[in-house]
Amino acid sequence: MPLQFHGIDPTNEPAPVVNHLINYGWEYVWHCHLLGHEENDMMRTMSFAVAPKAPTTLTATKSGPSVLLSWSDNSLGETNWTIQRADAPSGPWVTVTMAPTATGPQKGGIISYSDASVVPAKNYYYRVLASNVVGDTTAYAAPAAGYPVMQVDSTPTTTVKVTT
Repeated sequence: MPLQFHGIDPTNEPAPVVNHLINYGWEYVWHCHLLGHEENDMMRTMSFAVAPKAPTTLTATKSGPSVLLSWSDNSLGETNWTIQRADAPSGPWVTVTMAPTATGPQKGGIISYSDASVVPAKNYYYRVLASNVVGDTTAYAAPAAGYPVMQVDSTPTTTVKVTT
C-alpha cells in the first residue's frame, strides 16, 4: 500500500483537495530525529491558533429597517468577525453572522456591518469578536465532512444597546 495523500477526510469519504490559500496558524512539526520516520510520513504537524486582539469602539445605530454596526480593527490576525446579538445585556448571545475580514493583515481601520434581520420597536444588544479560524474551511459535498478546523476568538467588545 503506497503511503501517499489520497484526499480522504477523517470520516473516510472522498474530499479532493484543491490548491488554495489556507490559514494554518502557527504550524510546527512534531518529530524525532530518525530519518525513517520522515521517509515514511510518520511526522505530524501541530497547528496553534492565536487569539486576535479584541475590536473596540463598537457603535450601533438604527438605520431605516436595519442596525448599522461599526467598530475599530485592532488585530493583525483575524480571519472573520463574529457579530453577536442578544435580547438582554447579559445574553444569551446568538451569532448573527461570521463576516470574513476585509482588512487582512492590517489594523486600525473602521469595520461596518448592517444587520437587516431586526424587528421594529425592540431593544437589541450587540457585541463583536475577532475570530481566527485555522485549517481548511472548504465545504465539501455530503457525505464528506471535510477537514478539522480550529477557531479562537478575542474577548468581545463592550456591549452596546440599540432600539429599532
